[in-house]
Amino acid sequence: MTKNPAQDYLRILLDGEGHGYPQQPQYHKPGQTIKGTAVYSPPTEVKVHTMTILFKATLYNELKDSGQASYGCVRTGNQSLFRYEKTILQGPHKVSPKPHEWAFEFEVPEKIKVPFVADLQPVPPSWNVVSLARVVYELKLCVNPHRNTNTMQIERDIRVWPFEHTELPLPTLETQLLMEPTVEVQRTIYATQRRRSSTLSLTGLSRRRSSTVTVPTLTPVSPTTTTSSNALSGPSLAICMPSSLGAWQRFDISLICHNTNNTSTSTAPIYTLQTCELALKAQVSFTTARPTPTNTSDPKPPAIPIAKFRLLGKGLQLPCTATPVTVKRDMALIDMTRGDASLLVPDFGIGAFKLEYIMEASVQVLDVATGAILERKAEMGLKVLPGGLAEYRRSEDEDAPPGFHEVVGPPDYEDADAGIWAEMHRTPAYTVAV
Repeated sequence: MTKNPAQDYLRILLDGEGHGYPQQPQYHKPGQTIKGTAVYSPPTEVKVHTMTILFKATLYNELKDSGQASYGCVRTGNQSLFRYEKTILQGPHKVSPKPHEWAFEFEVPEKIKVPFVADLQPVPPSWNVVSLARVVYELKLCVNPHRNTNTMQIERDIRVWPFEHTELPLPTLETQLLMEPTVEVQRTIYATQRRRSSTLSLTGLSRRRSSTVTVPTLTPVSPTTTTSSNALSGPSLAICMPSSLGAWQRFDISLICHNTNNTSTSTAPIYTLQTCELALKAQVSFTTARPTPTNTSDPKPPAIPIAKFRLLGKGLQLPCTATPVTVKRDMALIDMTRGDASLLVPDFGIGAFKLEYIMEASVQVLDVATGAILERKAEMGLKVLPGGLAEYRRSEDEDAPPGFHEVVGPPDYEDADAGIWAEMHRTPAYTVAV
């Protein structure tokens, strides 16, 4: 017997389940009917006045409104998205000590009404990653609710995923200048809207890149009034990766190094990669009138860590010629979450609540000549695109290299050199200097 008797006496089983919860979670779509059975097995004969089962969705929010307070402005707190209740037993009745079952069904709504919004809103996906902001769907079975005797209840989560698999566009690459940890980069627009001078759009295949690119120039903003003139001493480093991706979509990550010392007499220094770490963060906002920041003193949505991923490649040489050097090839966002796609809910908004993502990159390089370790960081907006919970491979060739089905094939894939390309595709993107 467990500490909670309700866990022993009550069960909520969905169609297709036995008397126990399944190993693999089920996901339901808007408009789909959830069918199941409520089971009550009292240890002795009990008097039951009422048994009810509820299907509800709640937006739990512990964030403060970042907009200007005004009449009708939604504040922090839990917000009920919908609540459906059915009575499955109306008493009083004496229930004998044996299993009793009642069938039930609920329809997952496609759109719901939320406060202070005139139009109906699409239901959001289940997102229970961080406690500060989450969307939870639940079934709740209650025996004798609102009474002092023989009262118990049990809940179980229901996972809702409104997104179908869709054909995703070819990833568009973006370069972001990496700054010293004590220096901030002035940001003018939020991630989902930004197309600034630091963006590098490469048309065509992501694997056919120019050997050199122009290093983006961003204005460093010091957090203090005494800005050092040597704030960007050392090499100019930038990271290159797509700005929008599906959870299973394959992409490459490259670093770009440029020597900021333009004197002709100086010898170009040699830098090698020490660490390159990516941190995926959720950027949540809760406001009816979201402001557009114009400087670093404006309020920004909080960034909540979700997952970290350290790339291999220690010892990889970075030439100071503004040439992209691939650090990780054929990576997917799902790699950062150990295969759990439910952590990568696509960007969505409902009412005053918005969920977006940012990717933080932290890079350490070694100056071979001096032995100094240089650290650079940056944040860039990342839009997670809708897609399925599992990789959708269709009927492509099983021998195709990883990621071949997610993007378009390379030119002349079927020619005699295809084997050479495929072997290069599977091998690491670099050779570690020993």
